[in-house]
Amino acid sequence: MNESARDAAEQALRTVREGANAAGGTFGRLEQAIEERIARTLSRMGVITRAEVNDLSAQVSELAEEMRGLMRTQARSSPGPRAGKAKRKPGRRVKAVAKKRRARHR
Repeated sequence: MNESARDAAEQALRTVREGANAAGGTFGRLEQAIEERIARTLSRMGVITRAEVNDLSAQVSELAEEMRGLMRTQARSSPGPRAGKAKRKPGRRVKAVAKKRRARHR
């Protein structure tokens, strides 16, 4: 009797394992189908993927580096501020116009 109980237990265990493996495959396929549907829906909505974000990030980094290089080149080649050229004070024209108006009203 003991041997037949052991055989029955082993058979039940094999059946459970086979069922678990089959269920795992079914759940795996179901999960894959859901992921594909979500990806298609997000694509239709115009949401970009992680790969696209990474590509854009790399492009921005490249452009930023190019800009730094151009700015360095420009800074080396520009002559700098001109000596002797006086800068106008801000508001000088406004003061002159106000002075003329006061003179008219006198």
